[in-house]
Amino acid sequence: MRSAFYNDLNRFDLHKLKWYPIEIKSVETGPSARMNAAMVIKQGIVYIYGGLKELDEKKQVKIIDKKIFR
Repeated sequence: MRSAFYNDLNRFDLHKLKWYPIEIKSVETGPSARMNAAMVIKQGIVYIYGGLKELDEKKQVKIIDKKIFR
């Protein structure tokens, strides 16, 4: 089964139980498409660590990196 990877970023509001898009100023500075990454927002800074990236229908690779967005 083929997975769909999107290059978008969203945050979940725990009080309103609703998802909101996060605007990235430039696609070049945004994170690469991935799944199963860890993400936290602290004092307006987004930290993303790791995840999986699909190479083709049968192969996925681990992403071991850290991205920081202000």
